[in-house]
Amino acid sequence: MEENKCDLKEKRFIIKTERDFCKQINESLLAQCKEHKKILDMRYEDIYKYLTYIQTSIIILSTVSSFIQALSSYIHISERVEFIISLIITTYISLILSLSKFFKLDEKKESIHNLREKFAEVHNKIRYRLDTLKPWGYEEFIHEHDCKDKYKRWETEKEHTYNDYYKIIEGKQSLFMEFEKLIDSRLKNIYLIRLNKDLKEKEKIKAKTTTLEHLIRSDMDNSGSGRRDDKSDDEENKRRQVLSMDSLALQVPPTPRGEHINGIEIV
Repeated sequence: MEENKCDLKEKRFIIKTERDFCKQINESLLAQCKEHKKILDMRYEDIYKYLTYIQTSIIILSTVSSFIQALSSYIHISERVEFIISLIITTYISLILSLSKFFKLDEKKESIHNLREKFAEVHNKIRYRLDTLKPWGYEEFIHEHDCKDKYKRWETEKEHTYNDYYKIIEGKQSLFMEFEKLIDSRLKNIYLIRLNKDLKEKEKIKAKTTTLEHLIRSDMDNSGSGRRDDKSDDEENKRRQVLSMDSLALQVPPTPRGEHINGIEIV
């Protein structure tokens, strides 16, 4: 029995140590991928915003041009003014579409979208592996009667974890290469600064929320103690009233025998 217990403790220690290492390398990998995906999300939102402005402005100006042409048949508009307005709108539409094609906004948007999906798949794989590692972090998961069996299962789980990790590393290499093609170092630094600002804002909001919750909890505790104090004060007042009535009763002198009170003779 003693030998089995020592073996159980040893196996638990080995499994916990190896499990913590596997968890650490997967969490580090997940943090790197999450940072790159956040940058891709921000870049995608910016490009989507630019394209939305371009398409919206083209739709509005095309509608204005058609409206002016239709209105000219009912209201007198000089041909010169109509020509200038149409020329300005046509020139703007041609210019903005040419710039959009020159900067390849649609292609970049599609490429970033596809790369985001690939990063999401990698995130799911890493999270799945972290979920499979969770139960091995509890000592209660390994018992004395199934110590050997659980240790064999852990060896298999550890092998799968390492194999998946190396596969993810290989996929990560290609994903990061695509990332570098779409996001250069200058853009990356800009988005990292924005990310840090967002994190600081979230930390401030979290700190304010924590402080508010603490104040509410303290106020509730104080109000609860105040109610208890009021209740104890009422009980103390009642006790004092009872004691004062008893003391008054003791101070009343006894009536002598032979005297009459309300026509009744005290015997």
